[in-house]
Amino acid sequence: MTQTGRLMCLEGLTGDVVWESTELGEVKWAAMTVIVADLDQDGSLEILAGDMAGKLVCLTRNGETVWTYEESEGIGSAPAVGDLDTDGSAEIVIVTPETPLVCLSHDGTVLWRMGEKTDTWGSRLKRESSGPVIWDLDGDGRPEILVGIGSALVAVKGEGKLLWAYPMANQIDSAISVADTDGDGEVEIYAADLSGKFACVAASGGEKWSTRLGKRARRSPTIADVDGDGVIEILVAGYGEELIAFTPDGTVEERLVVNAGTNAAAALGDLVGDGSLCAVIPEISGDLVVYHWELGSEPSKTLWPDYRFGATRTASLYPHVKRGTPEEAERVELGDYYADSAFFEVAPANVGREGASLHLEITRDDRPFAEWEGRLPGHGMTAKLPYDPAGLAGSRAGSSTRVPIRSTAVTRRAMTEYIGGNPNWAFTNTTDRRRTSWTGCGPSCRL
Repeated sequence: MTQTGRLMCLEGLTGDVVWESTELGEVKWAAMTVIVADLDQDGSLEILAGDMAGKLVCLTRNGETVWTYEESEGIGSAPAVGDLDTDGSAEIVIVTPETPLVCLSHDGTVLWRMGEKTDTWGSRLKRESSGPVIWDLDGDGRPEILVGIGSALVAVKGEGKLLWAYPMANQIDSAISVADTDGDGEVEIYAADLSGKFACVAASGGEKWSTRLGKRARRSPTIADVDGDGVIEILVAGYGEELIAFTPDGTVEERLVVNAGTNAAAALGDLVGDGSLCAVIPEISGDLVVYHWELGSEPSKTLWPDYRFGATRTASLYPHVKRGTPEEAERVELGDYYADSAFFEVAPANVGREGASLHLEITRDDRPFAEWEGRLPGHGMTAKLPYDPAGLAGSRAGSSTRVPIRSTAVTRRAMTEYIGGNPNWAFTNTTDRRRTSWTGCGPSCRL
Protein backbone atom coordinates (compact mmCIF):
# COMPACT_ATOMS: atom_id res chain seq x y z
CA MET A 1 0.00 0.00 0.00
CA THR A 2 1.32 3.42 -0.95
CA GLN A 3 1.04 6.61 1.08
CA THR A 4 -1.56 7.86 -1.39
CA GLY A 5 -3.79 4.88 -0.53
CA ARG A 6 -3.17 2.75 -3.62
CA LEU A 7 -3.53 -0.88 -2.53
CA MET A 8 -1.94 -3.49 -4.79
CA CYS A 9 -1.63 -7.27 -4.90
CA LEU A 10 1.64 -8.38 -6.50
CA GLU A 11 2.66 -11.74 -7.93
CA GLY A 12 5.21 -13.14 -5.48
CA LEU A 13 7.64 -14.52 -8.05
CA THR A 14 7.62 -11.69 -10.56
CA GLY A 15 6.33 -8.57 -8.80
CA ASP A 16 3.67 -8.11 -11.47
CA VAL A 17 0.46 -6.36 -10.37
CA VAL A 18 -2.37 -8.91 -10.02
CA TRP A 19 -4.98 -6.34 -8.99
CA GLU A 20 -5.20 -2.94 -7.38
CA SER A 21 -7.77 -1.00 -5.39
CA THR A 22 -8.19 2.77 -5.27
CA GLU A 23 -10.89 2.79 -2.57
CA LEU A 24 -8.66 4.56 -0.01
CA GLY A 25 -7.32 8.07 0.25
CA GLU A 26 -4.10 9.36 1.79
CA VAL A 27 -2.52 7.24 4.51
CA LYS A 28 -0.97 8.83 7.55
CA TRP A 29 2.81 8.52 7.46
CA ALA A 30 3.93 5.05 8.62
CA ALA A 31 0.69 4.52 10.56
CA MET A 32 -1.35 2.08 8.46
CA THR A 33 -0.60 -1.45 7.35
CA VAL A 34 -2.38 -4.15 5.33
CA ILE A 35 -4.03 -6.88 7.41
CA VAL A 36 -4.94 -10.35 6.12
CA ALA A 37 -7.36 -12.58 8.06
CA ASP A 38 -10.33 -14.88 7.62
CA LEU A 39 -12.70 -12.49 9.40
CA ASP A 40 -15.87 -14.62 9.29
CA GLN A 41 -14.14 -18.02 9.35
CA ASP A 42 -15.62 -19.14 6.04
CA GLY A 43 -12.28 -20.45 4.80
CA SER A 44 -11.50 -17.42 2.59
CA LEU A 45 -9.07 -14.65 3.45
CA GLU A 46 -10.10 -11.01 3.63
CA ILE A 47 -7.87 -7.94 3.38
CA LEU A 48 -8.24 -4.87 5.61
CA ALA A 49 -6.71 -1.42 5.23
CA GLY A 50 -7.68 2.13 6.14
CA ASP A 51 -6.82 5.74 5.43
CA MET A 52 -6.28 8.92 7.43
CA ALA A 53 -9.75 10.30 6.64
CA GLY A 54 -11.33 7.34 8.44
CA LYS A 55 -12.29 4.92 5.68
CA LEU A 56 -11.71 1.24 6.42
CA VAL A 57 -12.13 -1.16 3.51
CA CYS A 58 -12.51 -4.94 3.51
CA LEU A 59 -11.58 -6.71 0.27
CA THR A 60 -11.67 -10.27 -0.96
CA ARG A 61 -8.41 -11.93 -1.91
CA ASN A 62 -9.26 -10.95 -5.52
CA GLY A 63 -9.52 -7.26 -4.64
CA GLU A 64 -13.32 -7.02 -4.66
CA THR A 65 -14.90 -4.80 -2.02
CA VAL A 66 -16.81 -6.69 0.69
CA TRP A 67 -17.68 -3.70 2.88
CA THR A 68 -16.47 -0.25 3.86
CA TYR A 69 -16.68 1.60 7.16
CA GLU A 70 -16.46 5.38 7.55
CA GLU A 71 -15.09 6.72 10.84
CA SER A 72 -15.85 10.44 11.13
CA GLU A 73 -12.93 11.02 13.52
CA GLY A 74 -10.36 9.42 11.20
CA ILE A 75 -8.21 6.36 11.85
CA GLY A 76 -5.05 7.01 13.83
CA SER A 77 -3.10 3.77 13.47
CA ALA A 78 -3.18 0.18 12.20
CA PRO A 79 -6.19 -1.84 13.47
CA ALA A 80 -5.96 -5.12 15.35
CA VAL A 81 -8.00 -8.23 14.53
CA GLY A 82 -8.97 -10.87 17.11
CA ASP A 83 -11.83 -12.92 18.51
CA LEU A 84 -12.70 -10.79 21.55
CA ASP A 85 -15.95 -12.58 22.43
CA THR A 86 -14.70 -16.10 21.51
CA ASP A 87 -17.59 -16.73 19.11
CA GLY A 88 -15.28 -17.88 16.29
CA SER A 89 -15.51 -14.71 14.19
CA ALA A 90 -13.20 -11.74 14.35
CA GLU A 91 -13.64 -8.32 15.86
CA ILE A 92 -11.68 -5.36 14.51
CA VAL A 93 -10.32 -2.72 16.89
CA ILE A 94 -9.41 0.70 15.50
CA VAL A 95 -8.17 3.89 17.16
CA THR A 96 -9.13 7.45 16.32
CA PRO A 97 -7.67 10.84 17.28
CA GLU A 98 -10.66 11.44 19.58
CA THR A 99 -12.00 8.05 20.70
CA PRO A 100 -9.32 5.75 22.14
CA LEU A 101 -10.89 2.52 20.84
CA VAL A 102 -13.70 1.59 18.47
CA CYS A 103 -14.69 -2.08 18.08
CA LEU A 104 -16.26 -3.39 14.87
CA SER A 105 -17.74 -6.77 14.03
CA HIS A 106 -16.35 -8.87 11.19
CA ASP A 107 -18.84 -7.20 8.81
CA GLY A 108 -17.91 -3.63 9.78
CA THR A 109 -20.76 -2.96 12.24
CA VAL A 110 -19.89 -0.86 15.31
CA LEU A 111 -20.09 -2.96 18.49
CA TRP A 112 -18.83 -0.38 21.00
CA ARG A 113 -16.84 2.81 21.38
CA MET A 114 -14.58 3.43 24.36
CA GLY A 115 -16.05 6.63 25.78
CA GLU A 116 -18.68 7.76 28.23
CA LYS A 117 -20.87 4.67 27.84
CA THR A 118 -18.02 2.25 28.44
CA ASP A 119 -15.39 4.04 30.50
CA THR A 120 -15.22 7.64 31.69
CA TRP A 121 -11.44 7.45 32.20
CA GLY A 122 -10.95 6.63 28.54
CA SER A 123 -13.25 9.42 27.41
CA ARG A 124 -11.17 12.01 29.27
CA LEU A 125 -7.99 10.99 27.45
CA LYS A 126 -8.89 12.29 24.00
CA ARG A 127 -5.40 12.01 22.63
CA GLU A 128 -4.11 10.01 19.71
CA SER A 129 -3.85 6.31 20.55
CA SER A 130 -1.28 3.77 19.45
CA GLY A 131 -1.75 0.69 17.30
CA PRO A 132 -3.68 -1.79 19.50
CA VAL A 133 -2.73 -5.39 20.31
CA ILE A 134 -5.21 -8.17 21.15
CA TRP A 135 -3.92 -10.82 23.58
CA ASP A 136 -5.15 -13.08 26.38
CA LEU A 137 -3.21 -11.56 29.27
CA ASP A 138 -4.57 -13.60 32.18
CA GLY A 139 -5.01 -16.99 30.50
CA ASP A 140 -8.79 -17.13 30.90
CA GLY A 141 -9.39 -17.74 27.20
CA ARG A 142 -10.86 -14.28 26.55
CA PRO A 143 -8.45 -11.78 24.96
CA GLU A 144 -7.82 -8.28 26.25
CA ILE A 145 -6.76 -5.18 24.30
CA LEU A 146 -3.47 -3.35 24.86
CA VAL A 147 -3.14 0.18 23.55
CA GLY A 148 -1.28 3.38 24.23
CA ILE A 149 -3.61 6.23 25.22
CA GLY A 150 -1.94 9.55 25.82
CA SER A 151 1.20 8.82 27.84
CA ALA A 152 -0.03 5.50 29.22
CA LEU A 153 0.01 1.83 28.30
CA VAL A 154 -3.57 0.69 28.86
CA ALA A 155 -5.21 -2.74 29.14
CA VAL A 156 -8.90 -2.92 28.22
CA LYS A 157 -11.39 -5.80 28.45
CA GLY A 158 -12.93 -7.16 25.28
CA GLU A 159 -16.13 -5.19 25.89
CA GLY A 160 -14.30 -1.87 26.30
CA LYS A 161 -13.86 -1.60 30.09
CA LEU A 162 -10.57 -0.34 31.53
CA LEU A 163 -8.45 -2.91 33.39
CA TRP A 164 -5.32 -0.93 34.24
CA ALA A 165 -3.03 1.84 33.03
CA TYR A 166 0.75 1.95 33.28
CA PRO A 167 2.44 5.38 32.98
CA MET A 168 4.89 5.92 30.14
CA ALA A 169 6.95 9.08 29.59
CA ASN A 170 5.41 9.93 26.20
CA GLN A 171 3.05 8.63 23.55
CA ILE A 172 3.40 5.06 22.24
CA ASP A 173 3.35 4.83 18.45
CA SER A 174 2.98 1.14 17.57
CA ALA A 175 5.58 -0.42 19.83
CA ILE A 176 3.79 -3.04 21.96
CA SER A 177 4.69 -6.75 22.05
CA VAL A 178 3.57 -9.63 24.28
CA ALA A 179 5.27 -12.94 25.16
CA ASP A 180 6.15 -15.19 28.08
CA THR A 181 9.86 -14.52 27.93
CA ASP A 182 10.93 -15.95 31.28
CA GLY A 183 8.97 -19.20 30.99
CA ASP A 184 6.91 -18.76 34.16
CA GLY A 185 3.58 -19.30 32.40
CA GLU A 186 2.58 -15.61 32.49
CA VAL A 187 3.09 -13.15 29.66
CA GLU A 188 5.15 -10.00 29.81
CA ILE A 189 4.28 -6.83 27.89
CA TYR A 190 7.04 -4.80 26.25
CA ALA A 191 6.39 -1.21 25.21
CA ALA A 192 8.55 1.65 23.91
CA ASP A 193 7.47 5.28 23.65
CA LEU A 194 8.54 8.34 21.68
CA SER A 195 10.81 9.59 24.46
CA GLY A 196 12.91 6.42 24.43
CA LYS A 197 11.44 4.79 27.54
CA PHE A 198 11.32 1.01 27.24
CA ALA A 199 9.33 -0.95 29.82
CA CYS A 200 8.56 -4.55 30.73
CA VAL A 201 5.12 -4.72 32.34
CA ALA A 202 3.44 -7.67 34.02
CA ALA A 203 0.06 -8.93 32.80
CA SER A 204 -1.49 -7.34 35.90
CA GLY A 205 -0.12 -3.90 34.97
CA GLY A 206 2.79 -3.66 37.41
CA GLU A 207 6.26 -2.69 36.24
CA LYS A 208 8.86 -5.46 36.13
CA TRP A 209 11.63 -3.18 34.85
CA SER A 210 12.19 -0.18 32.63
CA THR A 211 15.14 1.53 30.97
CA ARG A 212 16.05 4.23 28.45
CA LEU A 213 16.84 3.52 24.81
CA GLY A 214 18.40 6.92 24.24
CA LYS A 215 16.05 7.84 21.40
CA ARG A 216 12.49 7.03 20.42
CA ALA A 217 11.29 3.72 18.98
CA ARG A 218 8.15 3.53 16.85
CA ARG A 219 7.67 -0.18 16.14
CA SER A 220 7.07 -3.29 18.24
CA PRO A 221 10.04 -5.15 19.75
CA THR A 222 10.62 -8.61 18.29
CA ILE A 223 11.16 -11.55 20.61
CA ALA A 224 13.05 -14.83 20.12
CA ASP A 225 15.95 -16.95 21.33
CA VAL A 226 18.03 -15.70 18.45
CA ASP A 227 21.33 -17.37 19.40
CA GLY A 228 20.03 -20.72 20.61
CA ASP A 229 21.38 -20.39 24.16
CA GLY A 230 18.05 -21.18 25.82
CA VAL A 231 17.47 -17.54 26.85
CA ILE A 232 14.89 -15.38 25.08
CA GLU A 233 16.07 -12.04 23.69
CA ILE A 234 13.92 -8.93 23.23
CA LEU A 235 15.15 -6.90 20.23
CA VAL A 236 14.41 -3.19 20.05
CA ALA A 237 15.37 -0.85 17.22
CA GLY A 238 14.61 2.83 16.80
CA TYR A 239 16.25 6.17 16.13
CA GLY A 240 19.22 5.36 18.37
CA GLU A 241 21.23 3.82 15.50
CA GLU A 242 21.43 0.43 17.17
CA LEU A 243 19.55 -2.81 17.65
CA ILE A 244 19.56 -3.66 21.35
CA ALA A 245 19.03 -7.22 22.59
CA PHE A 246 17.68 -7.45 26.15
CA THR A 247 17.33 -10.57 28.27
CA PRO A 248 14.03 -11.13 30.13
CA ASP A 249 15.44 -9.48 33.28
CA GLY A 250 16.37 -6.29 31.42
CA THR A 251 20.09 -6.95 30.97
CA VAL A 252 21.57 -5.67 27.72
CA GLU A 253 23.04 -8.71 25.99
CA GLU A 254 24.10 -7.19 22.68
CA ARG A 255 24.18 -3.92 20.73
CA LEU A 256 24.32 -4.00 16.92
CA VAL A 257 24.78 -1.06 14.58
CA VAL A 258 21.80 0.30 12.62
CA ASN A 259 23.07 3.26 10.61
CA ALA A 260 20.87 6.38 10.94
CA GLY A 261 18.35 4.35 12.95
CA THR A 262 15.10 2.79 11.75
CA ASN A 263 11.33 3.28 11.77
CA ALA A 264 10.77 -0.49 11.53
CA ALA A 265 10.81 -3.57 13.71
CA ALA A 266 13.63 -6.07 13.31
CA ALA A 267 11.92 -8.86 11.32
CA LEU A 268 13.11 -12.35 12.35
CA GLY A 269 13.33 -15.40 10.11
CA ASP A 270 15.46 -18.32 8.96
CA LEU A 271 17.07 -16.94 5.79
CA VAL A 272 19.89 -19.49 5.76
CA GLY A 273 17.65 -22.56 5.88
CA ASP A 274 19.38 -24.33 8.76
CA GLY A 275 17.06 -23.33 11.61
CA SER A 276 19.15 -20.33 12.67
CA LEU A 277 17.69 -16.83 12.82
CA CYS A 278 18.40 -13.57 11.03
CA ALA A 279 17.18 -10.08 11.86
CA VAL A 280 16.31 -7.87 8.87
CA ILE A 281 16.18 -4.11 9.49
CA PRO A 282 15.54 -1.33 6.92
CA GLU A 283 17.65 1.69 7.85
CA ILE A 284 16.48 5.29 7.54
CA SER A 285 19.50 5.77 5.26
CA GLY A 286 17.78 3.54 2.68
CA ASP A 287 19.99 0.51 3.22
CA LEU A 288 18.90 -2.90 4.48
CA VAL A 289 20.97 -4.52 7.22
CA VAL A 290 20.79 -8.22 8.07
CA TYR A 291 22.31 -9.80 11.19
CA HIS A 292 22.71 -13.57 11.49
CA TRP A 293 23.21 -15.68 14.62
CA GLU A 294 24.80 -19.12 14.37
CA LEU A 295 22.92 -22.12 15.71
CA GLY A 296 23.45 -22.65 19.44
CA SER A 297 22.93 -25.63 21.71
CA GLU A 298 19.15 -25.06 21.77
CA PRO A 299 16.76 -24.76 18.80
CA SER A 300 15.92 -21.18 17.88
CA LYS A 301 12.55 -20.20 19.31
CA THR A 302 10.51 -17.27 18.01
CA LEU A 303 7.74 -15.69 20.12
CA TRP A 304 7.09 -12.36 18.35
CA PRO A 305 8.77 -12.43 14.92
CA ASP A 306 7.73 -9.19 13.23
CA TYR A 307 5.87 -5.91 13.37
CA ARG A 308 2.25 -6.37 14.54
CA PHE A 309 3.25 -9.94 15.53
CA GLY A 310 3.53 -11.48 12.07
CA ALA A 311 3.16 -11.15 8.32
CA THR A 312 -0.65 -11.03 8.51
CA ARG A 313 -0.36 -7.92 10.75
CA THR A 314 -3.34 -8.87 12.95
CA ALA A 315 -1.45 -7.98 16.18
CA SER A 316 -3.00 -11.08 17.73
CA LEU A 317 -3.01 -14.87 17.66
CA TYR A 318 -6.17 -14.85 15.55
CA PRO A 319 -5.83 -17.57 12.86
CA HIS A 320 -5.55 -16.18 9.36
CA VAL A 321 -7.49 -19.15 7.94
CA LYS A 322 -10.19 -21.42 9.23
CA ARG A 323 -8.84 -24.17 11.45
CA GLY A 324 -8.87 -27.51 9.74
CA THR A 325 -10.46 -30.71 10.90
CA PRO A 326 -8.10 -33.41 12.24
CA GLU A 327 -6.53 -35.61 9.60
CA GLU A 328 -6.27 -39.20 10.76
CA ALA A 329 -4.11 -40.61 7.98
CA GLU A 330 -2.20 -39.84 4.84
CA ARG A 331 -1.38 -42.77 2.55
CA VAL A 332 1.12 -42.71 -0.29
CA GLU A 333 1.80 -45.49 -2.78
CA LEU A 334 5.52 -45.30 -3.58
CA GLY A 335 5.63 -48.16 -6.09
CA ASP A 336 8.64 -50.41 -6.71
CA TYR A 337 12.09 -49.37 -5.54
CA TYR A 338 15.56 -50.85 -5.75
CA ALA A 339 16.67 -52.59 -2.57
CA ASP A 340 19.18 -49.97 -1.44
CA SER A 341 19.46 -47.81 1.66
CA ALA A 342 16.62 -45.30 1.66
CA PHE A 343 14.56 -42.88 3.67
CA PHE A 344 11.00 -41.67 3.54
CA GLU A 345 10.61 -37.94 4.28
CA VAL A 346 7.43 -36.03 5.09
CA ALA A 347 7.11 -32.25 5.45
CA PRO A 348 3.61 -31.00 6.27
CA ALA A 349 4.14 -27.55 4.77
CA ASN A 350 1.23 -25.79 6.46
CA VAL A 351 1.52 -26.78 10.10
CA GLY A 352 0.62 -23.85 12.34
CA ARG A 353 2.64 -22.27 15.13
CA GLU A 354 1.78 -24.99 17.64
CA GLY A 355 3.24 -27.71 15.42
CA ALA A 356 1.94 -31.24 14.98
CA SER A 357 2.66 -34.75 16.21
CA LEU A 358 3.32 -37.30 13.47
CA HIS A 359 3.60 -41.04 13.14
CA LEU A 360 5.40 -42.37 10.05
CA GLU A 361 5.19 -46.00 9.09
CA ILE A 362 6.45 -48.16 6.23
CA THR A 363 4.46 -51.34 5.68
CA ARG A 364 4.73 -54.43 3.51
CA ASP A 365 1.79 -56.79 3.17
CA ASP A 366 -0.06 -54.48 5.60
CA ARG A 367 2.48 -55.14 8.35
CA PRO A 368 4.73 -52.41 9.85
CA PHE A 369 8.37 -52.62 8.86
CA ALA A 370 9.80 -49.28 10.01
CA GLU A 371 8.26 -46.58 12.17
CA TRP A 372 9.00 -43.06 13.40
CA GLU A 373 7.01 -41.01 15.85
CA GLY A 374 7.78 -37.48 16.99
CA ARG A 375 6.75 -33.86 17.04
CA LEU A 376 7.31 -31.19 14.43
CA PRO A 377 7.69 -27.86 16.29
CA GLY A 378 6.28 -25.79 13.47
CA HIS A 379 6.16 -24.83 9.82
CA GLY A 380 9.15 -25.79 7.69
CA MET A 381 10.10 -28.84 9.78
CA THR A 382 10.64 -32.27 8.23
CA ALA A 383 10.17 -35.79 9.57
CA LYS A 384 12.52 -38.40 8.13
CA LEU A 385 12.26 -42.18 8.46
CA PRO A 386 15.30 -44.21 7.29
CA TYR A 387 14.74 -47.81 6.22
CA ASP A 388 16.44 -50.70 4.40
CA PRO A 389 14.40 -52.02 1.47
CA ALA A 390 16.66 -55.08 1.34
CA GLY A 391 15.13 -56.28 4.59
CA LEU A 392 11.69 -56.08 3.08
CA ALA A 393 12.68 -58.37 0.23
CA GLY A 394 15.03 -60.59 2.16
CA SER A 395 17.89 -59.60 -0.14
CA ARG A 396 21.12 -57.75 0.49
CA ALA A 397 21.49 -53.99 0.04
CA GLY A 398 22.78 -52.98 -3.34
CA SER A 399 21.07 -55.74 -5.25
CA SER A 400 18.99 -55.00 -8.30
CA THR A 401 15.90 -56.65 -6.85
CA ARG A 402 12.91 -54.38 -7.16
CA VAL A 403 10.91 -54.21 -3.94
CA PRO A 404 7.33 -52.89 -3.69
CA ILE A 405 7.09 -50.57 -0.68
CA ARG A 406 4.06 -48.80 0.70
CA SER A 407 4.59 -45.82 3.03
CA THR A 408 2.00 -44.26 5.30
CA ALA A 409 2.13 -41.03 7.34
CA VAL A 410 -0.44 -40.59 10.10
CA THR A 411 -1.07 -37.46 12.17
CA ARG A 412 -1.80 -38.21 15.80
CA ARG A 413 -2.97 -34.64 16.40
CA ALA A 414 -4.96 -32.03 14.50
CA MET A 415 -2.84 -29.42 12.77
CA THR A 416 -3.57 -25.96 14.17
CA GLU A 417 -3.74 -24.10 10.85
CA TYR A 418 -3.58 -25.10 7.23
CA ILE A 419 -4.58 -23.70 3.89
CA GLY A 420 -7.55 -25.10 2.02
CA GLY A 421 -9.67 -28.18 2.55
CA ASN A 422 -6.88 -30.71 2.87
CA PRO A 423 -3.44 -30.58 4.48
CA ASN A 424 -0.63 -29.66 2.14
CA TRP A 425 2.17 -32.18 2.39
CA ALA A 426 5.50 -32.47 0.64
CA PHE A 427 6.70 -36.08 0.21
CA THR A 428 10.14 -37.29 -0.72
CA ASN A 429 11.33 -40.86 -0.99
CA THR A 430 15.00 -41.45 -1.77
CA THR A 431 17.02 -44.56 -2.53
CA ASP A 432 20.54 -44.86 -3.92
CA ARG A 433 19.08 -45.29 -7.39
CA ARG A 434 15.89 -43.28 -7.45
CA ARG A 435 14.39 -40.15 -5.94
CA THR A 436 10.77 -39.09 -6.08
CA SER A 437 9.04 -36.06 -4.58
CA TRP A 438 5.68 -34.42 -4.96
CA THR A 439 3.48 -31.90 -3.13
CA GLY A 440 -0.12 -30.92 -2.63
CA CYS A 441 -1.46 -34.41 -2.01
CA GLY A 442 -4.91 -35.06 -0.55
CA PRO A 443 -5.82 -38.10 1.49
CA SER A 444 -4.35 -40.44 -1.11
CA CYS A 445 -1.46 -40.03 -3.54
CA ARG A 446 -0.17 -42.58 -6.02
CA LEU A 447 3.17 -42.50 -7.82
